[in-house]
Amino acid sequence: MTISQLKRKATIQCIYYLLLSIVLIGLSTCFIIYNKKVYNKNQTAAEEIRSINLQIIEIQKKEVVLNKNLDLWKRISSSNLHSSRYITNLNFELNKLYKKHYMLEPEISISIPEEAKLHNKSEHTKVIRSEVVLSLSSISDKHIFLFLQSIPNLPGYVMIRSLTLNKQRNIDSAAINQILSGNMIEIVRASIVFDWYTILSR
Repeated sequence: MTISQLKRKATIQCIYYLLLSIVLIGLSTCFIIYNKKVYNKNQTAAEEIRSINLQIIEIQKKEVVLNKNLDLWKRISSSNLHSSRYITNLNFELNKLYKKHYMLEPEISISIPEEAKLHNKSEHTKVIRSEVVLSLSSISDKHIFLFLQSIPNLPGYVMIRSLTLNKQRNIDSAAINQILSGNMIEIVRASIVFDWYTILSR
């Protein structure tokens, strides 16, 4: 093989390797660009999924709040308690419970009604809340607890907040004789605090 032929062969091989290198570089560049596009697409999809998940969580939170308020609305709406007669109605119902459970010396304090802050409001009605403090006594703590169990049956919606019991005197033979003779004497004094929700028409 002559020198010219060797040079020609070497030149062809160089051109071949150069073209092969260019092809490999092109393929590598395409592969890198493709991978980058796939990565960006995956990142975009992940961000969208994350955003959707956050929206679902927010909707679930709002649904929980709404369900709680709807439950409150349903319980209040079944009370048939409207207009400015609500305090009169409350005292009337409490008086019946006083007699039924032998409550002595009942005293009541009702705060100025304020509109309850609810997530779901109505244009025609509003829910108002009053804090009610009861101070009363009876011949035993059993009677106090029976009275306490009856409070949620009042018209409207009642949320009991606290109960305080204080023993006023010991149950001795003299106290027992008085009770047996029909005299209701103060053995236990209680303080009951509850929130009372009612509906008023606008």
